[in-house]
Amino acid sequence: MIITLTGDNGYQIISELSKLKGSLRSADDLSVTKINGPEVNLDDVVMELASYSLFSSERLIILFEPSKTKGFDELLQSGELGLPDETTLVIVEPTLDKRKSYYKYLQKNTDFKQLNKLAPYELTKWITNYAKELGGSISVNDANYLINRVGDDQLLLSQELAKLILYSQDINTESINELTEQSPSSTIFELLDAAFGLDIKKALKIYSEQRLQKVEPEQILAMLSWQLNTLAIYMTSKNLDNSVVLSTSGLSPYTLNKARQIATKLSFSNLKSFVRELANLDLASKTISLDLDEGLKNFIVGLSL
Repeated sequence: MIITLTGDNGYQIISELSKLKGSLRSADDLSVTKINGPEVNLDDVVMELASYSLFSSERLIILFEPSKTKGFDELLQSGELGLPDETTLVIVEPTLDKRKSYYKYLQKNTDFKQLNKLAPYELTKWITNYAKELGGSISVNDANYLINRVGDDQLLLSQELAKLILYSQDINTESINELTEQSPSSTIFELLDAAFGLDIKKALKIYSEQRLQKVEPEQILAMLSWQLNTLAIYMTSKNLDNSVVLSTSGLSPYTLNKARQIATKLSFSNLKSFVRELANLDLASKTISLDLDEGLKNFIVGLSL
């Protein structure tokens, strides 16, 4: 039996692997073999797949990114893996190119599971339910606040929830601020808020803090682009019902509310101008010799003019 786990949801991939391990008749770790595709050659993989365990009749082999093992995709599609009947092979490929025959073969011929990040409303619901499972509680508003503070990585959120509940069973904004680190993307909203509020000193301070945290200028540019796009979504749909905007945009209520707060400080024509300027800055950084770090500082200063 061959199972494929793919997608950008690390938490769900780990959960699926845990379930498979728990389903083994033998709880002995000797029944489980992990192989890191980028670090082995094809002969090593073939030998491991064809072998039998001396300690158990069944085996679980977890093969991480075998697409990076030269020749594996061709061997798999040839149908000559030589996998024993009592062996379950789990192929873990976080990213797959849907245009390639390897992807199409896995989708058609294996137990294929696409495990993507949860939609905002699903993630909020999961947080409140998971907090209950851990013996604590968190409101929907605070769940959204947590997402926008630390990001939408479910694995990271599960770790943060466990930490927060150890501190207090009732999670609130105060404990979240005290025990978690703010993600760079969340901080960029604060940067824009400060710049549009004419507090250029604070905006540049936030930028400097991001650089000290080893956030590269290219990442900051990408996050600024995303935040400006969020503002554009709000400003072009503010006459629509919130539920419609949330369902079509994929934004969380907290993110939409932050966009609403910032949007009061600029006009749509100014927003379009800033988007064009940032796009030109991105293009220039890739085509000519440009100090993107200085370019972004100048861009931030220009937001408040």
